[in-house]
Amino acid sequence: MLPYPDWLNPGDNAWQLVAATLVGLMSIPGIAVLYGGIVQKKWAVNTLLMAFTGFSLVLVVWVLWGFKMGFGQPLKLGPGILRAAVGIPHTILSSNNQQIAYIPLLDGTMASAFAMTEPQVASSDATNVQLSMTRDGNEYVLNGRKWFASNALHKNCKVMIVMGKTDPTAAPHRQQSMMVVPIDAPGVTVMRGLPVFGYQDREGHAEIDFKDVRVPLKDVLKGEGEGFAISQARLGPGRIHHCMRAIGMAERALELMCKRAQSRVTFGKPISENANIQDWIAEARIDIEMIRLLTLKAAYLMDTVGNKAAQTEIAAIKVAAPKVALTIVDRAIQVHGGGGVTDDFPLALAWAHLRTLRLADGPDEVHKRAIARQELRKYRDQPAAVQIAKVS
Repeated sequence: MLPYPDWLNPGDNAWQLVAATLVGLMSIPGIAVLYGGIVQKKWAVNTLLMAFTGFSLVLVVWVLWGFKMGFGQPLKLGPGILRAAVGIPHTILSSNNQQIAYIPLLDGTMASAFAMTEPQVASSDATNVQLSMTRDGNEYVLNGRKWFASNALHKNCKVMIVMGKTDPTAAPHRQQSMMVVPIDAPGVTVMRGLPVFGYQDREGHAEIDFKDVRVPLKDVLKGEGEGFAISQARLGPGRIHHCMRAIGMAERALELMCKRAQSRVTFGKPISENANIQDWIAEARIDIEMIRLLTLKAAYLMDTVGNKAAQTEIAAIKVAAPKVALTIVDRAIQVHGGGGVTDDFPLALAWAHLRTLRLADGPDEVHKRAIARQELRKYRDQPAAVQIAKVS
């Protein structure tokens, strides 16, 4: 395990997370946030969210807490802190009046959903988004279908961030915009909650139909044509969040695998004495530590040099963490035998979540493509290092 002081481990104590956040705020970037909030009067929700998710020591502490969270354990922190990740574009990219309206996102009395993926197109390429957003006077009219709108079935979900196409004739990355849409707006119909490997997420992945939904101009986030840029800004911290939870799942699966292997006997000896089981356990520890450090490196780079400079590391952890965790969970299921595929243990649910995560926020192949392009770009203008000798 990576060592760090107990007081920086929020674990089960929300006050420890608050203390760690205050340490981050005492850093130079943290002071800048407070200056902008107190002196410049631009306090609202974005100050709080940036303190929790964007600066200096705070993001690293946040990731460490995520590692410990694992799965199947009750959260001791206000649910709004986690749901705020969905609402970040509301608060950072909207007006001060809108920010005030979304303060309930932090205390859990309001939830928000994010509607980007569409059933008719390959949404891993955000430029494929087809939901139309047609300007009509001081409003936009929305028509189209979304699915996997996470959080949309939560009982407190009041608002969605919807991504659609405002100008099909613009440059490919300037065609899309994001808008704030009340979930009960006329013309919005929540069709169903989508099961994932037979499981229904408690906060829902909804399929939603938009028919002549009218949205005022003031509810466009940041500006028309900024949708693609917003999605890229949002997905960096989101991927960190996915990966830290995947590492928590891997840790829990390893713990369950060890306990099960020591408690079950086959052919006269504990399963834990079999060489292949010991290999699985050793490889699990090695792999967890590797992806833990890579995730921490990505978080550190996001804090110090920004998302763009950290894009290779962010893409790398999004591929590596779910893949490693999925292998560990799969082996833990094997050690548990028939019990591993039942709901008597959390492993089947963890497997379903992790397998889904290899598609969520971009499939593995998209991230590998981005990494490969970054690597090839380094050598694009360099001559070949090896010349093949001509054979006479």
